[in-house]
Amino acid sequence: MGAKMSCCSCFWLRPDFSFFTSNHPTMKFYCALLLCLCAAYLPAQQLQWQKLNTEPYPGKQDDICFVSPNLGWYVNGYGRIYHTRDGGQSWEKQWEQKGTFFRCVAFLDSLRGFAGTVGTDYFPNVTDTIPLYRTLDGGKTWAPVAYKGPYVKGLCAIDIVKKQFINHGKIDYKYHIYAVGRVGSPAMMMLSHDDGKTFTASDLNAKASMLFD
Repeated sequence: MGAKMSCCSCFWLRPDFSFFTSNHPTMKFYCALLLCLCAAYLPAQQLQWQKLNTEPYPGKQDDICFVSPNLGWYVNGYGRIYHTRDGGQSWEKQWEQKGTFFRCVAFLDSLRGFAGTVGTDYFPNVTDTIPLYRTLDGGKTWAPVAYKGPYVKGLCAIDIVKKQFINHGKIDYKYHIYAVGRVGSPAMMMLSHDDGKTFTASDLNAKASMLFD
């Protein structure tokens, strides 16, 4: 071999039983790749799921949304909206409305949010015909959202797209909100391009029988 090596070098055996060292360009690549894999693997072994303390519910909790590592909300079919300020370690019931089945929830920030309902004639004991609610105070109070277009029977998913733009020479952001439903039909969409200030509904039954996440 005859090559001069530093103390951190190591020998690797080729298929032809000759050797090359970790200073070799090929081995530098493989060593770097191995280090990256180890770095990704070891922290993953320390992560695990844990059950959070909250009120029991016989079905699934239908949707959850976090705007920061600590601040979040979830909703369910009892017409209840829950809120956490500590990353889910504890939850408080912020809102309850009998006869409502909340199916989806999404927030723009710590104050502005939307909750969609699945509507009537699908689950028992559901009487609420309003598809979408809005909060401007972080979930303390909710109000129905007015919209233009055909009647929306229910919603099952809300997606928010944050888009950057230049506002009088400064970087600013606007939000596009897409809400669709529902399971079991009909297929409808509610759309806002102004941060949720106004919504327009569209009938998509010609393209799909139902829409959900």
